[in-house]
Amino acid sequence: MEKLALMIQENVSSGEWHSMNISSLFFVDDYLLLVKASWNQVKLVKDTLDKFYLALGLKINVQKSRFLASKNVPYRMFSKFSSIIHFGYTTNLGKYLGFPFFTGRVKESDFSFIMDKISGRLQGWKNKMLNCVGRVSLVKLIILLYHLTQCKIFGFLRCV
Repeated sequence: MEKLALMIQENVSSGEWHSMNISSLFFVDDYLLLVKASWNQVKLVKDTLDKFYLALGLKINVQKSRFLASKNVPYRMFSKFSSIIHFGYTTNLGKYLGFPFFTGRVKESDFSFIMDKISGRLQGWKNKMLNCVGRVSLVKLIILLYHLTQCKIFGFLRCV
Protein backbone atom coordinates (compact mmCIF):
# COMPACT_ATOMS: atom_id res chain seq x y z
CA MET A 1 0.00 0.00 0.00
CA GLU A 2 3.01 2.25 0.42
CA LYS A 3 3.35 2.06 -3.38
CA LEU A 4 -0.01 3.78 -3.84
CA ALA A 5 1.01 6.50 -1.37
CA LEU A 6 4.28 7.01 -3.28
CA MET A 7 2.43 7.20 -6.59
CA ILE A 8 0.08 9.85 -5.18
CA GLN A 9 3.01 11.76 -3.68
CA GLU A 10 4.74 11.79 -7.07
CA ASN A 11 1.61 13.28 -8.62
CA VAL A 12 1.40 15.88 -5.85
CA SER A 13 5.10 16.78 -6.20
CA SER A 14 4.80 17.16 -9.98
CA GLY A 15 1.84 19.51 -9.52
CA GLU A 16 -0.64 17.24 -11.28
CA TRP A 17 -2.65 16.25 -8.18
CA HIS A 18 -4.68 19.26 -7.00
CA SER A 19 -6.15 18.99 -3.53
CA MET A 20 -6.29 20.71 -0.18
CA ASN A 21 -3.27 20.53 2.13
CA ILE A 22 -3.86 16.79 2.44
CA SER A 23 -3.92 14.61 -0.67
CA SER A 24 -4.73 11.28 1.00
CA LEU A 25 -5.28 9.46 4.28
CA PHE A 26 -4.27 5.81 4.62
CA PHE A 27 -4.96 3.38 7.44
CA VAL A 28 -4.44 -0.35 6.86
CA ASP A 29 -6.85 -1.00 3.97
CA ASP A 30 -8.92 2.20 4.20
CA TYR A 31 -8.05 5.05 1.88
CA LEU A 32 -9.36 8.55 1.53
CA LEU A 33 -8.19 10.38 -1.58
CA LEU A 34 -8.76 14.13 -1.85
CA VAL A 35 -8.75 15.93 -5.19
CA LYS A 36 -10.29 18.97 -6.81
CA ALA A 37 -13.70 18.18 -8.31
CA SER A 38 -12.72 18.31 -11.98
CA TRP A 39 -12.74 15.87 -14.86
CA ASN A 40 -8.92 15.93 -15.14
CA GLN A 41 -8.41 15.20 -11.44
CA VAL A 42 -10.87 12.30 -11.38
CA LYS A 43 -9.16 10.90 -14.49
CA LEU A 44 -5.79 11.23 -12.71
CA VAL A 45 -7.15 9.25 -9.73
CA LYS A 46 -8.41 6.56 -12.11
CA ASP A 47 -5.05 6.43 -13.93
CA THR A 48 -3.14 6.23 -10.64
CA LEU A 49 -5.33 3.37 -9.39
CA ASP A 50 -4.89 1.57 -12.73
CA LYS A 51 -1.09 1.97 -12.54
CA PHE A 52 -1.21 0.64 -8.98
CA TYR A 53 -3.11 -2.42 -10.20
CA LEU A 54 -0.62 -3.02 -13.02
CA ALA A 55 2.36 -2.62 -10.67
CA LEU A 56 1.17 -4.84 -7.81
CA GLY A 57 -1.87 -6.70 -9.06
CA LEU A 58 -4.03 -5.23 -6.28
CA LYS A 59 -7.36 -3.89 -7.44
CA ILE A 60 -9.63 -1.40 -5.69
CA ASN A 61 -13.09 -2.81 -4.88
CA VAL A 62 -15.37 -0.41 -6.75
CA GLN A 63 -18.48 -1.84 -5.06
CA LYS A 64 -17.17 -0.66 -1.68
CA SER A 65 -15.73 2.62 -2.99
CA ARG A 66 -17.64 5.89 -2.98
CA PHE A 67 -17.01 9.52 -3.77
CA LEU A 68 -18.36 12.70 -2.27
CA ALA A 69 -18.37 16.17 -3.78
CA SER A 70 -19.00 19.53 -2.16
CA LYS A 71 -22.33 21.29 -2.51
CA ASN A 72 -20.76 23.69 -5.03
CA VAL A 73 -20.27 20.92 -7.60
CA PRO A 74 -23.17 20.71 -10.09
CA TYR A 75 -25.15 17.47 -9.90
CA ARG A 76 -24.58 16.72 -13.61
CA MET A 77 -20.85 16.35 -12.84
CA PHE A 78 -21.54 13.39 -10.51
CA SER A 79 -22.49 11.07 -13.36
CA LYS A 80 -19.41 12.20 -15.30
CA PHE A 81 -17.17 11.42 -12.34
CA SER A 82 -18.89 8.11 -11.70
CA SER A 83 -18.50 7.06 -15.33
CA ILE A 84 -14.76 7.79 -15.18
CA ILE A 85 -13.87 6.17 -11.87
CA HIS A 86 -16.78 3.71 -11.53
CA PHE A 87 -17.40 4.63 -7.87
CA GLY A 88 -20.88 5.36 -6.60
CA TYR A 89 -21.77 8.84 -5.37
CA THR A 90 -22.74 9.35 -1.74
CA THR A 91 -23.86 12.29 0.38
CA ASN A 92 -22.38 10.80 3.56
CA LEU A 93 -19.06 8.99 3.92
CA GLY A 94 -20.02 7.67 7.33
CA LYS A 95 -17.12 7.11 9.73
CA TYR A 96 -13.38 6.85 9.24
CA LEU A 97 -11.43 5.22 12.09
CA GLY A 98 -14.49 5.54 14.30
CA PHE A 99 -15.02 9.27 13.71
CA PRO A 100 -17.78 10.72 11.54
CA PHE A 101 -17.04 12.85 8.50
CA PHE A 102 -18.74 16.19 8.67
CA THR A 103 -20.21 17.41 5.41
CA GLY A 104 -21.89 20.51 6.75
CA ARG A 105 -21.91 22.73 9.78
CA VAL A 106 -20.67 20.93 12.87
CA LYS A 107 -23.32 20.65 15.59
CA GLU A 108 -23.11 19.65 19.24
CA SER A 109 -25.09 16.50 18.47
CA ASP A 110 -22.31 15.39 16.09
CA PHE A 111 -20.14 14.71 19.13
CA SER A 112 -22.74 12.85 21.20
CA PHE A 113 -20.97 9.56 20.42
CA ILE A 114 -18.03 10.75 22.55
CA MET A 115 -20.28 11.33 25.56
CA ASP A 116 -21.87 7.91 24.99
CA LYS A 117 -18.45 6.24 25.02
CA ILE A 118 -17.45 8.09 28.18
CA SER A 119 -20.68 7.05 29.90
CA GLY A 120 -20.11 3.46 28.82
CA ARG A 121 -16.61 3.44 30.23
CA LEU A 122 -17.74 4.93 33.52
CA GLN A 123 -20.41 2.26 33.87
CA GLY A 124 -17.88 -0.54 33.43
CA TRP A 125 -17.18 -2.79 36.41
CA LYS A 126 -13.58 -1.58 36.75
CA ASN A 127 -14.65 2.04 36.91
CA LYS A 128 -17.10 1.40 39.75
CA MET A 129 -14.09 0.96 41.98
CA LEU A 130 -12.78 4.48 41.24
CA ASN A 131 -13.44 7.30 43.65
CA CYS A 132 -14.75 10.69 42.45
CA VAL A 133 -11.27 12.08 41.73
CA GLY A 134 -10.37 8.95 39.77
CA ARG A 135 -13.52 9.21 37.67
CA VAL A 136 -12.85 12.89 36.90
CA SER A 137 -9.30 12.00 35.84
CA LEU A 138 -10.59 9.18 33.65
CA VAL A 139 -13.16 11.44 31.96
CA LYS A 140 -10.50 14.09 31.28
CA LEU A 141 -8.17 11.51 29.80
CA ILE A 142 -10.84 10.00 27.55
CA ILE A 143 -11.97 13.42 26.30
CA LEU A 144 -8.38 14.43 25.59
CA LEU A 145 -7.63 11.22 23.70
CA TYR A 146 -10.77 11.45 21.56
CA HIS A 147 -10.16 15.13 20.87
CA LEU A 148 -6.54 14.59 19.85
CA THR A 149 -7.40 11.61 17.67
CA GLN A 150 -10.17 13.48 15.87
CA CYS A 151 -7.98 16.56 15.39
CA LYS A 152 -5.20 14.40 13.98
CA ILE A 153 -7.54 12.61 11.58
CA PHE A 154 -9.05 15.81 10.24
CA GLY A 155 -5.76 17.70 10.14
CA PHE A 156 -6.59 20.38 12.70
CA LEU A 157 -3.31 19.91 14.51
CA ARG A 158 -0.12 20.22 12.50
CA CYS A 159 2.24 19.43 15.39
CA VAL A 160 0.71 16.16 16.64
